[in-house]
Amino acid sequence: MATKADLGPRRVEVTAATVRVGDVLAIGDRHFVVLHATGLHGGAVRLKFVSGELLSIHRATRLAALRAEPPELRPSSFCASRQPSA
Repeated sequence: MATKADLGPRRVEVTAATVRVGDVLAIGDRHFVVLHATGLHGGAVRLKFVSGELLSIHRATRLAALRAEPPELRPSSFCASRQPSA
């Protein structure tokens, strides 16, 4: 049986092939929530963040991320933060 510690966000290393919508990427001193990922030529991926910023990563790029598993365990504040601002 899973413990409460197993259900919370966990630190993972992601690449272009493993990044998921909802991952929280640590880039510099900032954290970015992945809203959308689009595949590019050569295995690269363009990420769109909740903040509206874009980042293209090469297939060999490795980034630290927080991931909540499974998605239904993410806090309700996560879903609200994913909504585009008007």
